[in-house]
Amino acid sequence: MGFVFKTLYDPYAGKLSFARLYKGELTTDQGVFLPEGKQEKYTQIFTIKGDSLEQTKVGKAGEIIVLPKVEGLQTGDTFSTKPLSKVLPKPEMPEPILYLALIPKSKADEDKISSAIAKLKEEDPLLSSIDIPSEKRGLLFGRYLAKERDFSLRSK
Repeated sequence: MGFVFKTLYDPYAGKLSFARLYKGELTTDQGVFLPEGKQEKYTQIFTIKGDSLEQTKVGKAGEIIVLPKVEGLQTGDTFSTKPLSKVLPKPEMPEPILYLALIPKSKADEDKISSAIAKLKEEDPLLSSIDIPSEKRGLLFGRYLAKERDFSLRSK
């Protein structure tokens, strides 16, 4: 049994799910069961060594592992090699304190922003957004928009 505590999108590796294994082992020839009962396959397991990832064939209880390209896993999910009988509780998320209006200049910008926000929301469960079609803009809100994020918005 494991718990996904962080999701990142890497431009080269794609979606990376960081998880702690609490019980049992994971090997590369297994699949994982998600909270909805769905089973997902994966082909690689990585462990974290400093600032890099090292491929391994077995993840053991107590270890932090990385599962790449398992689309069904989300931050806060419990997973297991057998159908889940219980799920670890998801942490409570604080209310947002920062708000940012997003006004795309073109339809192409709107599509790019929507795609980027979807990935950011998956990486950061504190981030939320709403679209306001009548005003042709969106609203992004969270706790650490400027402090923790490595992105900037420019206006002309």
